[in-house]
Parts: sequence; C-alpha cells; structure tokens
Amino acid sequence: MKFKPPIPHEHGAWAMLYAPMIIAVAVLGRFELSVTLFLIATTTIFLAHEPLSVLVKLNPKRPSSPQIFRESKWWLAIYSTIAIAATVPLLLHYQRWWLAPFGVVLLVLLSAHIYLASKREERTIGGELLGVISLTLTAPSAYYVLTGKLDQFCLLLWALNVVYFTSSIFYVKMRVSRFAKKKDANALTWQCLGYHMLLAAGIGALLWMNWITGVAALAFLPITLRTFAGLKEEKGKLNLKHIGIAETVYTLLFIIFLGWGLSTTLSA
Repeated sequence: MKFKPPIPHEHGAWAMLYAPMIIAVAVLGRFELSVTLFLIATTTIFLAHEPLSVLVKLNPKRPSSPQIFRESKWWLAIYSTIAIAATVPLLLHYQRWWLAPFGVVLLVLLSAHIYLASKREERTIGGELLGVISLTLTAPSAYYVLTGKLDQFCLLLWALNVVYFTSSIFYVKMRVSRFAKKKDANALTWQCLGYHMLLAAGIGALLWMNWITGVAALAFLPITLRTFAGLKEEKGKLNLKHIGIAETVYTLLFIIFLGWGLSTTLSA
C-alpha cells in the first residue's frame, strides 16, 4: 500500500466542507472538544469519498487495477475507522444522537453521488448540486454538536450555505460555455441569471421578514455582482485558476459577513 493517502483535489469542495462549519462555530462564538471530534469525523468521511470513487470507476480489465483496488480498499478502511472512532464519543459521551439521522441522510446523498460518478455524470448540475447539499451539512451538524438543538435557525444556516455554494455551479458553467461558444451557452447563461435573480429575491424576502440582518445579506452581494460582470464577452484565455482564486475570496467574505450577521440575529 502506498504511504501517500488519496486526497480530493477539488479546492471548491474543501471550501464547501469547512466554510459552513466555520460559520456555525463563529455564530455561536465557541469552540469545544466536541467540534474537534466532529471536524475529524467529517474530514475523514470526505477523504473516504476519494478511494470509494476510485473503486466504483475502476476498470478491472486494466493491468494496474488489482493494485489500485487493494490500495483504495485499505485507505477506505482507514478513513472509515477514524471517522467511526471520532463519531462514537459524540454519540455516547455528548449524547448527540441526532447525528445518526444526519449520517443516514449523508449516506444517501453520497451514494447518489457515487452512482453518478460511476456513470461519469458527477459533473452535471444535478451531480454537483448533490455535492453541495451533502458537504454543507457540516453547518447544521456543527450547530447541533455545539448546542444539542435542531431548530429553525439550524435549517436557515444550512439553506443559506446551500444557496451560496450552488451559485458557483451555475456561474462557472456559464463562464466556460460562453468562452468555448458551446451550443448550450445561452441556456446556461439564462439559468445562471435566473438563479441569481431568485437568490436576490429570496435574500430580500428573508431581510424583509427580519430572519437575517443587512450584514448577513451583504454576504451574497459579491457573487451577485460577479455574475453580472461575467456576462461580458470573453476575450483571451479563460483562466480557471483566477476564477478559483476569486471564488475563494468571495467565500472568505461570505464567512465574515454571514457569520457576523447571523451572530447578531441569534443574540437578538
């Protein structure tokens, strides 16, 4: 077995995993051992997705397949063991039994994503949306681990993270299709615009109902502005690395403003 562990290289996925968790911790204003255990569990579950994806995509007819199968199987076992070891104290000592249903939901979502990966369809909008929904579960889960409560605010926290990270799916697909002048460029452009118009309307409604503050609403302003800026005609080479860096900056702003805004809402 190789010493080097298989690690997902999608930087956006790492952001979707940790940003919601950071926001939940920031909103509550405390960091405890239980969160450390939860961090270990979620990280290793995420890491386990990599060898599992390799196993479902593996072509047994290739000469290297037996070795890859053996290595992936061992790493899957290692990651799973660590995840279970970190989760057991959360269930038994901290009495966070609702993590079990969370785990079932996550298992269903990951199974659906693995199935799409086996069909090479994980990069579709539906496949990526499944990834967003499953990864952002760290927000309500971390909130529950710290408070022991599943309430309306917990659901709001999850929903805000889902709609934020879904934005990048539509935006990146629009930019790539417009640059490559694909046949579906117009359709993807309208989908992206429609999504962000609904997003703006939804955030406005939450603000009007006093479910969120103006500071929390500002967390969505950068991605809304970048969407309209992305409508300009693509010139030169499309630099996906620059887009990725920009998305990282937007996510940092999202963490700051949403965490700040929601902490005010929670303490009100």
